[in-house]
Amino acid sequence: MPFDNIKTFLQKYNLEEVDGAKVEKRKHVSILSGIRKIYKKAGVLGFFTGWRIKLFVNFINSSFTVVLLEYLENLQALKSD
Repeated sequence: MPFDNIKTFLQKYNLEEVDGAKVEKRKHVSILSGIRKIYKKAGVLGFFTGWRIKLFVNFINSSFTVVLLEYLENLQALKSD
């Protein structure tokens, strides 16, 4: 999750608004300076922002995948008989 937060920060920080549209800045923030900015702003916890929703989304996706695979296995077993 920390790498995802760094990536999202860099994507957000490297955009600017021009005439109401978001465009890339000419000068990009490096990964290292992005890490420094996150740490300076929120400390170590800044790297784990949003972990609850990410955990929830992963749980829902995993649950859906397991249910779908079980259904497909049962469907395949019925066709084999």
